[in-house]
Amino acid sequence: MIAAMNVNAWYFTGEDIQSMCNKPPEDAGSSVCLGYIAGVVDSLGGNHFCLSKSRTLGQLREIVKKYIDKNLERLHLDATVLTTLALKESFPCPPK
Repeated sequence: MIAAMNVNAWYFTGEDIQSMCNKPPEDAGSSVCLGYIAGVVDSLGGNHFCLSKSRTLGQLREIVKKYIDKNLERLHLDATVLTTLALKESFPCPPK
C-alpha cells in the first residue's frame, strides 16, 4: 500500500529559508541556508542576476534575509523564487 502524500511543487518555502537563514552559525539550519543560496547561484546566476566573484555566501545570506524581511507577505512562495528576486534586486545584470 502506498501512503498518500501532500507534495508541493517546491521543497522549501520562503518561511523555511527565513527560518534556516536566521539560525546561529553552529546550527545545521544555517549550513542548509548557505547551501541553498549557493545552489540558486550556481543554477541561475548570470541569467537572472549577475554577481561578482568577490561576494561571500555570508553576504548573500544577509541580502536574502533582508529581502525576505521586507517582503513578509511573500513567505508562502517558493524559496528559490524569493532568493532569486533578492539577488536580482541587489545584483541586476546589465542590459543586453
